[in-house]
Amino acid sequence: MGAVASTAAAKLAFFPPTPPSYAVAVTMLIGDPINFDDILELDMKKGSDVPRRRLYDAVASRIGERLHELKVQVDTIAIEQEMQQQYHSSRSIE
Repeated sequence: MGAVASTAAAKLAFFPPTPPSYAVAVTMLIGDPINFDDILELDMKKGSDVPRRRLYDAVASRIGERLHELKVQVDTIAIEQEMQQQYHSSRSIE
């Protein structure tokens, strides 16, 4: 009997009967591929004369700029969605 109870308890620990739910809205934005051709061409033209650190910094900077652009877009979308929710909730009260 003890083995049956511990097996059932183990199953409930991994698969709770009612999983917790969180009412959280997530906005996800997937951007276009980042183009590195100009950076790689510069590296190819100069051959091995370009320090790897400089190439790394150029690529990291490009990624950082694109992430910042995506963040601004997501923030704008979130503000617009919040304004729509407020508008719809105020309309349903009236």
